Amino acid sequence: RIMPVGIIVIHNLISQKRYCPEITAVGYIRLPFTATEKYRTKNPPATFLLAFQNDLSKKMSVGYNAGVLSDGEGSFNEIATASFGFLLSERLSVFTEYFSQFNKEYKPEHNIDFGALFLVNKTFQVDMALGSSLFREDKNQFLTTGISYRFKK
Repeated sequence: RIMPVGIIVIHNLISQKRYCPEITAVGYIRLPFTATEKYRTKNPPATFLLAFQNDLSKKMSVGYNAGVLSDGEGSFNEIATASFGFLLSERLSVFTEYFSQFNKEYKPEHNIDFGALFLVNKTFQVDMALGSSLFREDKNQFLTTGISYRFKK
């Protein structure tokens, strides 16, 4: 079972100033044709959110965001996330993240994951996370992987 590959566009709106967080707009679209049949949708699922981050120190940060997710089948969910990150070295960081989805028709979905980010060079990053749903009888356990490329201005 393979979920659809996604493309993310991120645009920094405001840099952190003291207690005011960094604020970033994030757009995410998934490509249904890249998924196995179970996860293929009629239309491309998409997400839009505002992401906030506060650096607590040179090595620790907290992130939180809120937004809207379209499932590609005509349903929309509100989403929320909170995370804590720790920089182990200049190139390696780890994180834990809580994220949830809310929909008027269904019970909220709550999840947690733990992962690592590795900066290959100044423009290329790889990541991996392991996670599980919370508060469900049928635990949904998952592995995510990703690659990121930073385009030069």
